[in-house]
Amino acid sequence: MPVHSQGVEASLFRTDDQVYWKGVPEILSGSRGQASLPSVGKIRTGDEVREGPFQEDVLAPSVLVRLEGEKQMIPRHPKTGRRYRQVFPWPTDIYCDWRDAYARLSSEVPWVSDHEETEIPKLLSESEPQDVLILWHDLLPPGASQETTRAKLILYWPETVGSGIGMTVHQTEMLRELVARRARAYSGIIFYDPDSKDFLSPVLPVPAGVSPAGYDAQVMGQPDWNAPKTTDIALYGAFTGIREWIIPDLRARMDGRLDEFSGIHKKARAARLSSSRSILIVPHSPGSFPQWRLWHAIASSAALLAPWPKAWPAESGKHYIEVPFPDPARPGPFLDAIMAALGRSDLSTVARTAHEEISKITVARAFEEWTVPEIERMLSR
Repeated sequence: MPVHSQGVEASLFRTDDQVYWKGVPEILSGSRGQASLPSVGKIRTGDEVREGPFQEDVLAPSVLVRLEGEKQMIPRHPKTGRRYRQVFPWPTDIYCDWRDAYARLSSEVPWVSDHEETEIPKLLSESEPQDVLILWHDLLPPGASQETTRAKLILYWPETVGSGIGMTVHQTEMLRELVARRARAYSGIIFYDPDSKDFLSPVLPVPAGVSPAGYDAQVMGQPDWNAPKTTDIALYGAFTGIREWIIPDLRARMDGRLDEFSGIHKKARAARLSSSRSILIVPHSPGSFPQWRLWHAIASSAALLAPWPKAWPAESGKHYIEVPFPDPARPGPFLDAIMAALGRSDLSTVARTAHEEISKITVARAFEEWTVPEIERMLSR
């Protein structure tokens, strides 16, 4: 419901326990659309909470303001009429960047909210038919499915699948059956790259779509182009699978110029990566490109080295340097290609191009331009 003050129109939204007024400048209204600040209650401007009575100068322009109090209306997307509830595993390391990014987005866009998996039973029981629950993993409790809830359930598939690089026929069929079995409980499944969608669509019992995860500079950090390069390669992640066979040989080749770490996330990870000339992805198992690593890389000033010909939305040779897929039985070609890549003079150019072009795909843009239209397309089938 619109409210007016001094000729400026703002929009009034409601969430479960808060009322939002958004406008430029931001204004609050009392009950029934009165053009005045409320005399009681609380408002939140940024991280600061104030209690009434309030004066007109209490609010700064372009600040989201929340008033605890009367429920007026449910905020819904202006084009689709839906609420989008992003649900993340907890605890998690892989998704912490996007969990925080969607928390930021939900403070700016009232029809988006972020939740932890412990909230799923409540979300399932209280959601309405226009609501969409986007689960960033197969988190549904036993017995829950699209048939048992009014909300639309969308699975954002987080694992590397793609064209199954390095996979045997048996492994490929097992993977396809696993994804198909989990997808049955949902209205649709979103992959973070077209290769994964094309690889699995033939066996899926529900529609599939594509949406990149996206970048958020305030959460993930930004490149430090002036950072001293103290190592040649940064390598992070669990020491398991193929990595157990390849990394010892890599260490021997690098002779101390390898920075290995784990358990560092978001801005701290970006700063650590920026101290290396390059970032190397050594896959722990066969599959497609792990897109999470792309967003990590573009937040740093290091060039990405990756053993995949496809790494959408990045382009091989332009946004990253392609190396062969590692073969534990014959590590030589993989290691030789890494050494050759380190000898290139354009590593910083590759890093800059990747950041400048791919960072334009923000989390907010990925949601609005990919996720929302893909969900509408899937639900219309």
